[in-house]
Amino acid sequence: MALIAPGLPDIDSPETARAGVHAVFKLRDRWHLTWSQLARLLGVRSESTLQNWTSRVPESLAPDVLDRMGYLIAISYALEQIRGGERSEQWLRAANAGSPFFGRPPLEYMLGGRMTDLVETYRYLKGVATGVF
Repeated sequence: MALIAPGLPDIDSPETARAGVHAVFKLRDRWHLTWSQLARLLGVRSESTLQNWTSRVPESLAPDVLDRMGYLIAISYALEQIRGGERSEQWLRAANAGSPFFGRPPLEYMLGGRMTDLVETYRYLKGVATGVF
């Protein structure tokens, strides 16, 4: 693994790509997402691209895809802390009156396809976890 600074791994490495793909595929199973939904969340144009990753993970991923993976993993972790296990998926699919969802389920909001949808969902969960909301 190449290092960009002492102690910091190169995020554009095969190891990072494998770890990210593995993590979001686990999320896909846990959250019962379709390939199309996962592709939208990751900003990947084609669900067949993701399906191809099941047999051959690319050597590197676009920075935007890595960022989105990071937010999805952070959202999952925050949900586990706040809601726990199966209740996480229920929260994702239930209507939520809080900002930024305004009555929509958080998953529907995140499927808007913008990076900011993921960022705002994460911020909301961090606010809940810290008592801000």
